[in-house]
Amino acid sequence: LADRLGVRRVDAALLVEMLAEVSADWRAAADVDVNWLAWLLMTLQKDAALGTAVATLRRIRFLPLANGDVVSVEEGRVREVAEQVLREAETALGPAASAMQAELRLLHPALAAALTQQGRRNGVLARLRVDLMSTAELVRDFVLPQLANEAVPPSQLAPLLVYALRHSIAEAVGQTAADHGIASLVAAISKRGCRFLLSDGRAVRHSPPKQLAAAAVTGLQLC
Repeated sequence: LADRLGVRRVDAALLVEMLAEVSADWRAAADVDVNWLAWLLMTLQKDAALGTAVATLRRIRFLPLANGDVVSVEEGRVREVAEQVLREAETALGPAASAMQAELRLLHPALAAALTQQGRRNGVLARLRVDLMSTAELVRDFVLPQLANEAVPPSQLAPLLVYALRHSIAEAVGQTAADHGIASLVAAISKRGCRFLLSDGRAVRHSPPKQLAAAAVTGLQLC
């Protein structure tokens, strides 16, 4: 009777079909009903056949980004940042944070919040390799490349450097670990050819230790 009436069980195949049809009209993150999408993803992760749907899901443009775009994971890596980490970075980095959302292809915080109401990460996002970024990864993948980017205005260099230094120290346990964290950061900075804002207002690259110390002091004074 169900077949004759056209009634279908809500399974992975139907959910993916629904998602593909509905998301076809999504041109921007503002078009996405994040509560409906969160319900669909939460329901989908409970289906034992989820694994067979992952390849199709990778091609569908249904993920809203913080910068307003809607993308598929096949178009490029999508990252997720905890709301607390994101807000802290935006406050600490000031104008330098404006490029963060686009550079890292961050998942829209509204969808991330809707999905984490259950207290754990969504299994569908995990299957699609939408990774939750740590602060250390934020420093490595955004802050250091920005410090090396010639297009970044000198006025934005100090907050970037201080953010990297503070988190290298904050994540360490004990003075020895803190010293090691700073040493590792200095090595990464030197390797990437990062730029620094000195106390006289000059931006320099490949800074020797004394200049690096001066750059850090300048940054702490400005932030």
